[in-house]
Amino acid sequence: MFDSDGVSSATFGWPSKKYTFDSRCFNQPNVTGTVIASVTFNRDRVTSLRLFSVKREKYSEEAEKQFIEEILPRLRKWVAEQQQKSDTAIIGVEECVVELAGERYRLHELRYL
Repeated sequence: MFDSDGVSSATFGWPSKKYTFDSRCFNQPNVTGTVIASVTFNRDRVTSLRLFSVKREKYSEEAEKQFIEEILPRLRKWVAEQQQKSDTAIIGVEECVVELAGERYRLHELRYL
């Protein structure tokens, strides 16, 4: 899904860890569900993918299928769009946060210095 030209690093969260907003992000969206993934792109053109663990009983087969078939391609497109930006268009950090709220995904795009 992602190749070495697309993502510089990928990490997988521990069961005890969960997503937290960067302290530089002042316009935080209202997240009511579980954040299961985050992709960041910074002015050095470094892309990082973070995946967070979710308990099986909170993650249906349908949600898993939707993540693979719909969300991952959207994240890949988002990364490609960031990489196409000129150096002067990237001011700080761009982040796309994937939230699973019930059976529905929400993507939140953030920008901060």
